[in-house]
Amino acid sequence: MLFETKWLKPLTPPLMQFRIGPTLGAVLGVNDLANNRWNRLAPLLVRIFVVFDGPSHIVVLHAYDKTLDRERDSQQAQIAIAQANFLAWMHSREG
Repeated sequence: MLFETKWLKPLTPPLMQFRIGPTLGAVLGVNDLANNRWNRLAPLLVRIFVVFDGPSHIVVLHAYDKTLDRERDSQQAQIAIAQANFLAWMHSREG
């Protein structure tokens, strides 16, 4: 289950952060990566901000490549964009 891994991180509810990148090693394990082509790929660090709309729908609100900018302030700005997109999405559902 995705909720019990390092792939998905809860932010301000209901916003979640789906993490793609170095967490691959944490999920698969270092031994799994040693014999795999994953460790030969260029570094990737992507963050996808989502909310769950019921039991079977995921709404993607925003995404960015954290490889290019790992500063905490930049990440907070990206989260703010996702939160604004969430509010806009909620508003669009009301009308």
